[in-house]
Amino acid sequence: MLNKKKVILVVEDELPLLEAICAKLTKKGFEVVTARSAAQAKNHIQDIVGIDVIWLDHYLIGKESGLDFITWCKADSATAKDIPIFVVSN
Repeated sequence: MLNKKKVILVVEDELPLLEAICAKLTKKGFEVVTARSAAQAKNHIQDIVGIDVIWLDHYLIGKESGLDFITWCKADSATAKDIPIFVVSN
């Protein structure tokens, strides 16, 4: 039986922090997908099957905040409603 790596979508707009998070999670054995905006994260959720969890910075630069993204996720029953979201702040 193959052990499938868990896929984490990391949504963080600060590149140095995004890189540090990805390095740590990859080292721990996770597959990491990254987004630097809510819009990019939405595209990933719609295009990538099998995202297991979302690591989300609640404050994102751009049109939508992390909290707007959560609202979208929980309202979109077809793709993201049941994906656990860990909201973080630096």
